[in-house]
Parts: sequence; C-alpha cells; structure tokens
Amino acid sequence: MPIRRILHSNLFLLLASILVTLLVLEAVLNWIGPTSLQVRRNENSFRSFVWNPENTRFDSELGYMTRPNLDVPFENWEYKTRVRTNSWGFRDDEESLHDPKILLLGDSYCFGWGVEDDKTVDKFVERETGEKVLNMGTPGFGTIQQFLLLQRYCGTENATGCTVVFLYYINDRIENFIPPGGGVPTLRKEDRRLLFTPASEEAYNAAMSVHETSFVTELSRMSAVADLVFGTLFNPRRGIVFASDFEWEDWKVKEKQFPGVPVGPFEVLENLLRVLKLYALERDLQIRMVMLPFYTHFTDKDSSLDYSTEKKVFRMLDIPYRDLLDDFTREDFYPHDRHLTPKGQEKLGVAIAKFLEDEKNP
Repeated sequence: MPIRRILHSNLFLLLASILVTLLVLEAVLNWIGPTSLQVRRNENSFRSFVWNPENTRFDSELGYMTRPNLDVPFENWEYKTRVRTNSWGFRDDEESLHDPKILLLGDSYCFGWGVEDDKTVDKFVERETGEKVLNMGTPGFGTIQQFLLLQRYCGTENATGCTVVFLYYINDRIENFIPPGGGVPTLRKEDRRLLFTPASEEAYNAAMSVHETSFVTELSRMSAVADLVFGTLFNPRRGIVFASDFEWEDWKVKEKQFPGVPVGPFEVLENLLRVLKLYALERDLQIRMVMLPFYTHFTDKDSSLDYSTEKKVFRMLDIPYRDLLDDFTREDFYPHDRHLTPKGQEKLGVAIAKFLEDEKNP
C-alpha cells in the first residue's frame, strides 16, 4: 500500500477518533457531568434581559429602567419567551396602568423571568382576586429601587388607595447594601435624615460591557466542551461582579464623594420601611410584604439562609407579611436559571392572592 494512502488512512482514523472522543465528552458533560460545570456554563453563556442596551436604559435615580413598548424575544437554555412592556416599561398591558387596585413590586421573580407574558405572577393574582393588578417588577431591583419606583409611579399617575405588595427576595438584603457609586442607588444616613445616593452611569455601562454576548459566550452556549476550553481561558464574563462580591473596603476611596454614613443591610430595610409607612399614609396605601422562595433552600441541606431577621423587622413595624419559603419545592424552579417555571409563577400568584384575602378577613 502506498505510503501516502497509509498516511491518509491513519489521519482519517485519528480525526475520527478525536471526533468520537469529543462527542462522548460532550455527552458526558451535558448529561452526567459535575453540576458545578453545568452551573458555570450557564453563567458563561446566559443572556441577561437587564444587561442588554436594547432592553434597558440608564436612570440616575433608579439605576436603570426597562425600556417602554418593547416586544422582544428572551431565551436561555431552559426557555424561549417573548417580553412585551407598556409605556412605563412594565411587563404588563397599557390598561393595567390606569387605576389598578393591586401593585406588585419586586425583581425578576415578579417580572416573570423565564415565562411568557400570560404566565407572570400578576395574571394569577388577577385571576384569583378579580382585581386589576399592575406588575411593576424589574429584574435586579432591590427594595430601595422598588420604593423609589413606587414614589415615581404614584406621583405621576396620582395613584391612591392601592394595596402594594413588595416581593422580597433573599438577595435584596445584599442589593440594599451595595456601596455608593455603583450601578444602583443606595441609602445613607446624615444625623436623622436618610439620603438616597444616585446611581453611576459608568458602573451601569461597565455591567453592560461584561454581559455582552460574544463569540466565546455563544460557543459556551452551543457546546460544553467549548465552554470547558474557551469559557475558561477567554470568557469576558469572568469580569462580572455580583452584588455579594462587593467589599466596602474597596470603596473607601469614594467615600468622601457621598454625604452621610453607611447603613447596615437590615438597618437599611428598617429605615426604608419607616419612610414607606409614612408615604403609605399620605397615599392611603396598604403595604404587604411577601418573602419569596429561593432555589438553594431546596438544594443545600446545610443552608442556614432564611427570613428570620426580616420577619423581626416587619413585626416591629407592624407590617403584614407572608413567608412562602416552605410552600415551594425545587421542581418549581428551572434548575440552571433558578427562576420560577410557569407552574411556579402560578403557585406564587395563588399564594399572594390567598395572603391578601386572609388579610381582608382575619
């Protein structure tokens, strides 16, 4: 047999072996690979609804706002959805802006991240209560931003006499305590005054940059093997800083730019709710707090995270609340994305409606 033919034959076998090995490795990583690698691949390749300039715009008071009148696709590994917003940028119809009886404020859980428009929590609250509900949820918003958004909406639309439900998520305690000068507003104290510091457009643009979709992020999305190689070596999203990663010591250099002194995370919540109660009296608003479930509660048996401290604050301020942490199971969540599935959103809406009904008829 000619040497050239032998070489070609050996090369073909080598390439075939490499291909088969890659296919087997792909299958192993996808189906029985370590969960940590799957979670990391999702973080390397996921598409963020918020950190996309086509979906949000900078707002110095709130940090950012969802753009009005959107009609855009939003998809990740576990879902393909479409997001539509009204003239305020809320994921709800235009009619819901006018004289709603119930306002829902929260983050991505309230927004309905990962479900279609007709499967968001507000639709199920409306179904169960028969009242008009406005979904004001904005992904990534903490309690500070939600309060400021409530003030803006009520002041502009002259909303009074509503029941306002804050959907409190476990990471709100971190987002409420992010140092000043970042991409969201913060709360500081000067004597007996509370000061809201503005958000930084520079920080907002930096977050946009590291969440940008690139050739590497798309490779990670398409292939677990590619993510193992390129996602490790070249992924620009290694620069993402989560709220829990912020260190106050790193921000000492900026401290002089902001008046007042920092307030601890639970002190932020207490002070904010005191102001909220005064505002509610002015507007004849009924304030309710709902503590949302979170995925790690059902997957980490040693987790000590719960809402016990928040509940002490709510009881001290006499604010009605409902802890839904143990009303859910891990099957109500997308395992990688960790947001509620359509079934989970329905369960949340039914639970909120029951809470409101219980408060009406104690």
